[in-house]
Amino acid sequence: MTWTYLGAFFVVNGLPTSLGKSSRIEYEVRNINQRKVLLLVTTLKVFISSRMSELAEERRAIAELLPTLDFHGIRLETWRFEQDAPASGKTIREVYLDALYQSDLVIGLFWKTLGEWTADEIVKAGEHNIERHIYLKKTQPPDVEERDPELQRFLNQQHHSNVRFGFTIKWFSSLDELREAVKFSIEQWLMTRQMTRNTVGAVVATIPEDVPDQARQLIGRDDLINDALDALSYGDRVLITGMGGMGKSVTAAATAVAYMRQSSHHVIWVELGDASTLQVFDAIAKVLGKQHDLSQMNHLEREQFIRHILSEQEAMIVFDDVWNARTLVEVLRAIPRTMPLLATSRLRIPLDTIIEAQPLTTDAALELLAFSSRRRDLFNDPSAKALVDLLGRHAYAIEIAGKTLRVEKINPDELIKRIQNAPHHLAMPANFGEAGRTGVKSLLDASVDALDERSHYVFMILGGFFQPIFTAELLSGVMQKSLDTVQEVLDSLVERGLLEQIQRRNVMAYRLHDLTYSYAAMMLATELKTWNVQALIDACHEFVQIHAQDVDYIDVELGNVLEAVERSLALEQSHAAQQTMLTLVGDYLTARGYTLKFLELLSQVIERLQIAAKTREDWIALQYLYGKQGNIFFDRNNAEAALAAYQSALHIAQELELKERQVVLGALVGKVMGYLGDPQAQAFLEEVAEFAQTLDDEYWIGFVREMQGYLAQLQGDYAKCRELYQQNVELGQRINDLPTLFFALLNLGSAERDLQQYDAAISHHQRALHVAQEQDIRYWIGLALHALGTDYYYVEDHLRAKQLLDEAHDIYEELGMVAKMREAQQDKEKFRYL
Repeated sequence: MTWTYLGAFFVVNGLPTSLGKSSRIEYEVRNINQRKVLLLVTTLKVFISSRMSELAEERRAIAELLPTLDFHGIRLETWRFEQDAPASGKTIREVYLDALYQSDLVIGLFWKTLGEWTADEIVKAGEHNIERHIYLKKTQPPDVEERDPELQRFLNQQHHSNVRFGFTIKWFSSLDELREAVKFSIEQWLMTRQMTRNTVGAVVATIPEDVPDQARQLIGRDDLINDALDALSYGDRVLITGMGGMGKSVTAAATAVAYMRQSSHHVIWVELGDASTLQVFDAIAKVLGKQHDLSQMNHLEREQFIRHILSEQEAMIVFDDVWNARTLVEVLRAIPRTMPLLATSRLRIPLDTIIEAQPLTTDAALELLAFSSRRRDLFNDPSAKALVDLLGRHAYAIEIAGKTLRVEKINPDELIKRIQNAPHHLAMPANFGEAGRTGVKSLLDASVDALDERSHYVFMILGGFFQPIFTAELLSGVMQKSLDTVQEVLDSLVERGLLEQIQRRNVMAYRLHDLTYSYAAMMLATELKTWNVQALIDACHEFVQIHAQDVDYIDVELGNVLEAVERSLALEQSHAAQQTMLTLVGDYLTARGYTLKFLELLSQVIERLQIAAKTREDWIALQYLYGKQGNIFFDRNNAEAALAAYQSALHIAQELELKERQVVLGALVGKVMGYLGDPQAQAFLEEVAEFAQTLDDEYWIGFVREMQGYLAQLQGDYAKCRELYQQNVELGQRINDLPTLFFALLNLGSAERDLQQYDAAISHHQRALHVAQEQDIRYWIGLALHALGTDYYYVEDHLRAKQLLDEAHDIYEELGMVAKMREAQQDKEKFRYL
């Protein structure tokens, strides 16, 4: 069979990656202790800035040092102008700025004078939110008076400017001191980077219980909440900042809940992490049911698109756990100025109002210790006060201490002794280096030292996971231990406060606080240098196959799973990545949709399979993935890319003589042609319909007819649309195919609604509901209720309409159908039923 409008057969790719602006991920196999161990190697770029003539020896020393450092999977590349600037027609400034903007870290060296280009490099790095480590060489007699006052003014200006994040100064006298200082600072910087998330999540909270990260009981933060609400009432954009573990996220959650109760508005909660601007915009669009292919827009168009969809919302927006200040600054340009905005970050990002999450007061710290330990007698115990003071009145540390008192059945003075006597065998992780945090690390040292051997090993392994949230089932697969064994260990870690048990829909999961995640990662790097990431990759792939029908489980582990797919592709383990994506584009994609990274990885798997396909099974898998990619592109309003993907899939189906797939894909090609206004769309669908009639099963005729009905609706020919769907109703009854009958009734009723034949629409939608209820298919019931709710709106029976839409929304929520939940919510907003 040949059809005329097939187009070229090609791969749709060129999507943005999620590896960051400069990092490069590779893998290498090393022999460690006579074992072959697979190591992930990430290359980061370090820009060296200074006056070349004045500090040439120091520049060379750093450039020679960094590539030799072994950070267990991190490789550092340096850039020096005199060594690495390429021959080009660009100006000197253009050359060094190109390299600077591709860097992950800037090391600035200063001594006596301030060079114009060096100053420019440091300023531009700050403007682009690239972290800067500054090293100032001490002047020695008789040169003490030779330091240029302009240099000191410049450093003071940078340190106290609005760009307060990512700028630290250290002094050195000799090359050895410089090497040691650089090595130590790099270690801390890398540990901080390891904790950041480059995936982004978003949720719309329509009731207070939907707001994430709420504490069971928040103690000692009422003043912060009131300050935030007061600033928001004046239209300020508010940042809650402070060191890790101070309760920034739970304070933001409490503020959001209070705002909802005061205003009756909802909250858009975005977990930003280290995500890119495009990822954040995509997450916002997805959660609001407005997903588009934003990668096809320039930055001004993206900002305008996001601004417009947010301006339709009566909501407050929260950006939680911001690690990438540059992303937040860029995202803020798209947020309507009238929309209340709250952010949390360890970085001091210049927003209108900055609220510092300080250590708890002594009374609040004692109250938290008493609550965590379930002991009210601690308020008047001098040793309890000594304990909270030792811990710097740090909220998270006090919570762990309280749980330790309860589990171990000891008094505060005994815990103080344990902390003081704990073996401090780990270097100080980067996010423990702030003032007042040594007590937190000492507490973790003591807590981990008290673990039995099995629990100690499990805790350490968790530091190697791709995300700090996981299920016992995945850990069981990684360790190749029974679920009961793993569960027992996890329960003991929860009791000691080293782990938190959380409920995600119907799945029990576990979460490491970012401090314990960082600590476990340091343990893993220090004590278990032979950790093989392949075990985690394999377990993620196996997990997806086991839970193929359990979308709630996959949802919890999606960060781990997608990272496993990405790393499998980098390792040339394409078959494993392919099998996982084949599973993910099934029930999971239907129920939960996709993220930008999901689409990127799907495109990469397709590209690899297009090159490597050899067997018939390979080509069948490829056409299936192309079809799913087309569905996603069409959902993102990128109809041209959808058409290309469908055409590629159709070409394969024709080559393999997959007749039923030819009908499905041909119908989808015709549908998109019609959407794009192609005048040949109708004739093309007629050709597909003729081919469908050659098959033994009338079902395929009905499938094509459904696409023809869609085309008639696009063209405004509702009478023809009704006629086509009426034929499908008769077909479904004749061949006794309930799915065909149900969707034909649903579409027929919608066509009649478009014709303002509301009684007929209600009648057919009620028949559809009856079919759904007889088969007890919850998703169908939700669709029918949704359609009926819309019908009753148009006949102005608003009480019944709202009730039906609420019931539909509840069913979608029960099933985890996020996209359908958004549709129901948007209809309720449009009909003013909220």
